[in-house]
Amino acid sequence: LGKFTQRFKDLPSLVQLRKAFGVCLAVVGLYMLIGGVTTAESNLDWISDEVQGLEIARREGKPTMLDFYATWCAACNELDHRTYSDPAVKAKLSNFVNIKLDFTQDSAERKRLEKKYNIVGLPVVLFFDSKGNSLNDKRLEKFVEPEEFLALVADIE
Repeated sequence: LGKFTQRFKDLPSLVQLRKAFGVCLAVVGLYMLIGGVTTAESNLDWISDEVQGLEIARREGKPTMLDFYATWCAACNELDHRTYSDPAVKAKLSNFVNIKLDFTQDSAERKRLEKKYNIVGLPVVLFFDSKGNSLNDKRLEKFVEPEEFLALVADIE
């Protein structure tokens, strides 16, 4: 970066270019560092058991969202940090029973759920109405921005 105390206009052109490039790299690096440390969390009330979550939804007559994720899934992490953390999305999902199932590790339960819900890749987000009926036309298999997510779930009751 050179000396910050040295005036920029008094430098030769090549040094100015190198110094400007260094400052840009430092700003981008700082931005990435701060962004990595201060990620938004969804703060939704998640249930981590499929059977328990579906039973609560049936008993309370609430719509249900099942989110299948893995820690290594970039799109899953984007859903958490960009979509589920949006205030309007949080408000809409507060009326749902939200079930989040971890597919990070291979297991017999994971294989059972993959077969039951026809899951071939992640992320997968499924929705059920308040009567427990699967809403196959609302199935998500990719990252979506908050606006698109809200349009998708707007009519689920």
